[in-house]
Amino acid sequence: MQYRDAGCRRGRSWPLALVAALAVAPAAQAQNQVENPNFADALAPWALFLSAPPDPAGAGSATWTALQDVSEAPGASGSAQVVLDASAQAPHAAAGIRQCIAFAAPRSVVQANYGARFKIPAQDAADGTTSVAVEVRFFSDAACTQFIAGAGGMQSRAIVAGVPDDGFWYSAGDPAFAPPPDTVAGSAEVRATLRKLGTSADAYTAYFDDVYLSLNGSVPVSLQSFGVD
Repeated sequence: MQYRDAGCRRGRSWPLALVAALAVAPAAQAQNQVENPNFADALAPWALFLSAPPDPAGAGSATWTALQDVSEAPGASGSAQVVLDASAQAPHAAAGIRQCIAFAAPRSVVQANYGARFKIPAQDAADGTTSVAVEVRFFSDAACTQFIAGAGGMQSRAIVAGVPDDGFWYSAGDPAFAPPPDTVAGSAEVRATLRKLGTSADAYTAYFDDVYLSLNGSVPVSLQSFGVD
């Protein structure tokens, strides 16, 4: 499912029932499965991935930067900077970051709450539409190689000319993704992707921060302070 921004500069509006549930969620359940979700001082254990055939081949990089952080506070940690190189890459070429999360033991997964914050420099959309996606995939093994059919979800946002704001962090995610019944996973992979939808040969950039994945109704700490718009 793809969401298209229309110039809104405010965060997502959360239903009152969800906000109330977040407010009373016990601390013991407030566990983010993602390691280094806020990019405190490095990119690792996140790694670069690039689109490859049969999709259009991507070329780019992923680095840690201290120049951007979702809190915008002095001395804040940082974020992941993903760049699609300036080249004649075909539309839908992509670059992003991925992390494989190995569970201590195989676990039943009935629901996943995942997402991230991202920022798109204004010059990106001047060259044509871009898209950012956040994705989760579950695997039966502990190394993110044996995908469980149907156990993958993705949320994306398309950004068009005139919409990006260098001072605003957008969000993408799904608070209630349900994999197939009886899913038992040994690992999960989280991805954050920048995709080129236009035809320009210029470079494209995105910043990612506050990535989260919680399972079976638990609520990450980063979501417990959300208010109502």
